[in-house]
Amino acid sequence: MLERLSELKECESIPSQNKDIIVLITDTQTIEAEKELEKELEALEDISHLSLVAGFADEINKPQV
Repeated sequence: MLERLSELKECESIPSQNKDIIVLITDTQTIEAEKELEKELEALEDISHLSLVAGFADEINKPQV
């Protein structure tokens, strides 16, 4: 499964130590690209459960350096 996920250009996959869970980080530039990636992930038969969490960089509240 890690091999298949690594082929997706907008993804980075990180396995857990026990190999039962994979953290998948995605980075898409548009909503359309994100929807297309979601379709690709849903088409993978080896995934038994998929939980999606969204995070966005907020330019306004970025810490000042």
